[in-house]
Amino acid sequence: MTAVRRALRAAGLSYAEVARAIGCSKASVVRIVNAGRFPRGREAELRTGIDGLLAGRGIYEQNLWAPVDGGEDERRPDEEVEMRVQLSRQAREQYGLPRDPWEVRRAEDVWLGKRWRYAATAIEDAAETGGFLAVVGESGCGKSTLRRYVLDQMRRHDRPVRTVEPITVDRSRLTATAVCHAILDDLAPEQRPRRTLEYLTRQARRVLTESARAGCSHAIIIEEAHDLAVPTLKYLKRIWEFEVDGFNRLTSVILLGQPELGALLDSRSWAVREVVRRCELVEVGALDQPGELEDFLAARVGAEQFEDGAYEAIRERLSRRTRGGVVSTAWPLAVANLVTRALNLSVELGLPQVTAHVVEAA
Repeated sequence: MTAVRRALRAAGLSYAEVARAIGCSKASVVRIVNAGRFPRGREAELRTGIDGLLAGRGIYEQNLWAPVDGGEDERRPDEEVEMRVQLSRQAREQYGLPRDPWEVRRAEDVWLGKRWRYAATAIEDAAETGGFLAVVGESGCGKSTLRRYVLDQMRRHDRPVRTVEPITVDRSRLTATAVCHAILDDLAPEQRPRRTLEYLTRQARRVLTESARAGCSHAIIIEEAHDLAVPTLKYLKRIWEFEVDGFNRLTSVILLGQPELGALLDSRSWAVREVVRRCELVEVGALDQPGELEDFLAARVGAEQFEDGAYEAIRERLSRRTRGGVVSTAWPLAVANLVTRALNLSVELGLPQVTAHVVEAA
């Protein structure tokens, strides 16, 4: 967010109010505030007008007109994910969207691109066959949605998979004892946990064995797994090695986490080599493959809402320049937030579609 935009927000001034006060169009104000682009020949005049308008509201800022673009992009990678915005009622009415297009209420609302569909299949296969799987992606990539989707599909198709989901808030404190307690609580809540870890582990294994012989599969699913301690990963691997009647695993282990989990499970991580050599790693990321962004937006809000140039503008906005090149941050949630602001702004400006200029200014 630019300094002038922060100042206008602090002053409680809308684009329309600024436009009336300094004598230019609302669209021009949007470009000035968000991109630092002034109508030709009027930069000094309009800067003075906005400075005076802010001063009248008691807002003074020395670096108000600092350049919008620097060399290296200093935005945090997760900035667009944190800036959650709501689609306005006027935008929903104009674009024929009766409810929030980004909200997932049922399986039919889930968008599955090629990589996301592969990840969903991998989760389902691991849950049913005793796999050890890690799904890695940035915050806002859709990992939690994938988990919900797969569990819903297995329930709908009566798959005999029973899940264990430890809910310890501080994942770094998740221990072997806590995992065993979660197994008992989710699969046999009527049983009283034994006190020592040895007997608690035997009890958990016995519960899993009895359930497996009754025809059920099991999946230990842990979100935010990037916070797990190294010893806990080793404990999970040892629980995963429990077998019944020969080669059948008593449970699968499915971890969902941010890129730190992928780094922890790197093949060069000697401390967890026994886990790395047995864990399949699946990555979901930005909408940076050909056609993914267009397909995602078509499924969510409709392709007719965007001019062709808007897609490239979205890609440009959701990219981060580093010394190593350009990195896409077009994660589904980041796209949702940017496009929501663009839809709201296009309605405010009276435009029938989202244009590249609107995306740049949103």
